Amino acid sequence: HVASALEGDAVARVSAGLTGILDPVAHAEAALTAIHFATGLPWWASIAVGTVAMRACVLPAVIYQQRQQARLIHLRPLLRAVVEDCQHIASHPRRHAATLSGMWRVCAGNGVHPVSLFSGVLVQIPVFLSSIFAVRRLVVRGRANPAEDGVATALDDAAAQTLGDHPAGAPAHE
Repeated sequence: HVASALEGDAVARVSAGLTGILDPVAHAEAALTAIHFATGLPWWASIAVGTVAMRACVLPAVIYQQRQQARLIHLRPLLRAVVEDCQHIASHPRRHAATLSGMWRVCAGNGVHPVSLFSGVLVQIPVFLSSIFAVRRLVVRGRANPAEDGVATALDDAAAQTLGDHPAGAPAHE
């Protein structure tokens, strides 16, 4: 019984460690927290700096995607020729299969992989979602207060000055 309890505890510790390693939201949360405390910026500015850093990190994938799309554009005449070469096939499924196979060969022969045309999006979406959920997790757990020295405080102060500290909808008398 003792051995199985120790084994279960070890498994729990290992899986907790792996969960931490494989949790992109935790990494985004740690990055935002590090930016906030290292720079002393308010949370709204830390989020803005984190957004710029995130965009810089995914820039290589976006550039790669754009280069692949440019290559594909140059292959259009060859791809049209494949479609025309397959027009004589009477069976629609066979014509479709032959066309796709021919297009695949043209793309592969010229260094264009069809999935690479979506590489920018395939990288950006998980990073974007991790960042959003990290901000949400920071706020829900009380680690971040976006209103602290932030835009919300400035807007509240501006609204109070505009309304003259009167209740909403009440006329301001001078």
